[in-house]
Amino acid sequence: MLAIIGIGVINGITYSKWMTLFGNGANFGIHRFSIQVNVKTCIRGCVLAMLTLFPFAVVIGYLIAPVFTDMILLSMMGNAQAGGALILQYYGQIMACYFLYFLAIIVVTSYLYVALRNLFLNNLSLANDSIRFHSSVTAHGMLWRLLVVFVISGVTLGLAYPWLKIWLVSWLAQNTQVQGDLDSLELTNDEKPLEKQPANVDFSWHHALLPVYLM
Repeated sequence: MLAIIGIGVINGITYSKWMTLFGNGANFGIHRFSIQVNVKTCIRGCVLAMLTLFPFAVVIGYLIAPVFTDMILLSMMGNAQAGGALILQYYGQIMACYFLYFLAIIVVTSYLYVALRNLFLNNLSLANDSIRFHSSVTAHGMLWRLLVVFVISGVTLGLAYPWLKIWLVSWLAQNTQVQGDLDSLELTNDEKPLEKQPANVDFSWHHALLPVYLM
């Protein structure tokens, strides 16, 4: 439990630094993006995302414990060769543990992605706060869409993945709003070169696609 919380805290601090670096280093034409990330909010989101692993870990531990207990008993009795039969006996439980493990990964990924994406976009501004952004993506919406992507892609051997990817990105775009008039911004290249920064990214290619670039 403490390890899960510790990982969440470390991830929260790391992601907050990356968001600050990227958000303050990007530009749209001659206009700078700016962002102020609350480190505590980022840590809280990452910790909560990691805590969603806990119920899965409890169930997996409950299912797999008899397998390890019986294997230890067989080893102590000098009958380690019966391990194959033991695995066959508990085959259903082992497969259930694998299923829960991958499901836990999808759940954590969904919650963490949504928490970080919403935190980033909802605190991002452009051109001295004249343009702001808003993300209304939900964790449960992301979760079931990722499940659909994984299941249908697996059933179709990956043939449906391109369509499913476009479907997912389209949903993300629908839940991303630009608050302000991008067309009113002057994008003439500045005669003065921009300061060199590690995360200097130019988003001036196309107004309409800006929300998609920020995904």
